[in-house]
Amino acid sequence: MVEPDNIVLERHIRGAVDVPRHDRREVKQRICSHEREVAHVHVKLAELPERVDRVSERPERVERRLDLTEA
Repeated sequence: MVEPDNIVLERHIRGAVDVPRHDRREVKQRICSHEREVAHVHVKLAELPERVDRVSERPERVERRLDLTEA
């Protein structure tokens, strides 16, 4: 039979072990969240050249519509 002191000690040890498990789970969730954010930033960075090209085309279109271009 298990002694009462050992039962208390065992519960204390199990409680102490469960805390790091919870902390690891939280750290993993936060890392996943950061990875998603980094992926989102990568997508936005990949879209930038296309957006810059479209912005640079706008003045050219305006000039053509107003016949401001040199022939």
